[in-house]
Amino acid sequence: MRMSEKQVNVLVGGALLALLPLAWLQYRWISEVAEADQQRRTRELTAALERVSADSDRAAGQLHATLVGPRGGDGFPLEERIANYQPGDDALPLSRVLRAMETEAGVRAEVWDAGKGRMVEAAVPGWWNEMVVRDGPIHGEPAALLGPAFSEEESRVGFVVLELDERRIVEEFLPRLVKAQLGEIYLSEFTIRAVKVREPAGGEVAVTVFRNINRGPAPPGPPPGRGGWKKKKGGRPPGVGFPGPGIWRLEATHRDGTLESVVSRTRVRNLAVSGVTLLFLAMAMVAVGFALRRSQRLARLQLEFTAGVSHELRTPLAVIVSAGDNLAGGYVKDPAKVREYGALVRDEGTRLTGMVDQVLRFSEFEAERIPLEKRTILLSDVMANLEREMRPVAERVGCEWDVTYTNGTLSGDPAALHVALRNLVENALRHGGGKWVGVRAEKGVFTVEDRGPGISPADLPHLFEAFYRGVESRAQQRKGSGLGLALVDRIARAHGGGVKVSNKPDGGARFTLTIPGE
Repeated sequence: MRMSEKQVNVLVGGALLALLPLAWLQYRWISEVAEADQQRRTRELTAALERVSADSDRAAGQLHATLVGPRGGDGFPLEERIANYQPGDDALPLSRVLRAMETEAGVRAEVWDAGKGRMVEAAVPGWWNEMVVRDGPIHGEPAALLGPAFSEEESRVGFVVLELDERRIVEEFLPRLVKAQLGEIYLSEFTIRAVKVREPAGGEVAVTVFRNINRGPAPPGPPPGRGGWKKKKGGRPPGVGFPGPGIWRLEATHRDGTLESVVSRTRVRNLAVSGVTLLFLAMAMVAVGFALRRSQRLARLQLEFTAGVSHELRTPLAVIVSAGDNLAGGYVKDPAKVREYGALVRDEGTRLTGMVDQVLRFSEFEAERIPLEKRTILLSDVMANLEREMRPVAERVGCEWDVTYTNGTLSGDPAALHVALRNLVENALRHGGGKWVGVRAEKGVFTVEDRGPGISPADLPHLFEAFYRGVESRAQQRKGSGLGLALVDRIARAHGGGVKVSNKPDGGARFTLTIPGE
């Protein structure tokens, strides 16, 4: 079923309008997918860091249980525990072990001396009276784990402080856990760093570590022992409490910025790709619309061409058949009449041959089956051949013939160039009012002019289209196939040149054929 041009426009317009809700849905879906992807990655990253925190707490709990022992004591002295402690590669790194005990003279401190294999007396650290303690992590300076110290009678006499090796924890222990939980994919995208909890928060995802070592609740007051803790004048005993969530904080930051900005860039990139896809789809629809309209116009022109050519062929054939019958039947005896009938048959046959030749040439140029035989030709030869053929035609119809040209050469196919110029002259003779035809040639630029009524503005954009015949030509049923000017255009383009048309200010049309020089 053939569609009208209006139906084609409605179809293409409807398809383009259908792209608008599709574009909106696409934007919404991509945004939702991007937001969901951001939330998913945030959850995955948080869960992985939480597992790192749990592994850290578990390692701290094992270290605490090994060196401090259970709540209430178990009869094993601290020295024996430390001497028998053999940490594995995944153990929590220790810096030193400190024991603080209350005596009548005040606080007495001891540290483990690995060379002597026992605890030796040491100065009480300056941070001791300022720290907040609990049976678990110490939040402050230094990073440590705290536990009760017992005498041989399992009486609580003070505290054991397990000072952690901060450098090794930050540079070795935590990175090993992070790599085990996150894997290379996340580590290639994110930078994970460990900072003390007292430092300003940063990063997109942050999880604290060493916040709970599963040692049970803190004692409600000063720890029991021999005489307990005694407040010295001017000082204050360590308090008991749990002042913050963990010792370190693991912060994850995307290497290319915030995760939100990365997902946003991905969303923009996906929207751009989908937008370009929709744009190409819209352009394809418009191109299909143009192609449909062009094919419809071409089909209409072909029908008109078929009808016109049929009429053009019927006329000379009828004349030839009629003249042949008269000659063959012996109805014409006068020698002058015989010559007249012969000339009529010749002229109509020539016109018929030219029409067929025009159609064949156009089809061959359109299919690009004719290789041009370019060579250097003289401009004077081109114009001499044109004048030899077309001057008699112009004089026969009573048209003034005006030709001027300069000497020179150009590169082209002489036969094809002659066809193009002949078609332009024939067009001027047919549509130029039959008064005057001027041909100018200079340096590969050929101009053919007439002094007729000019060309309708509606016809100007379509003159070089195949099978196109102007509005006036169709109205006045002028002879023509609609292929002459189209063939001129094909020949010009095959030479690397072009042809243009315009109306002259003083009346008439001007065709300019350009053939590049050597």
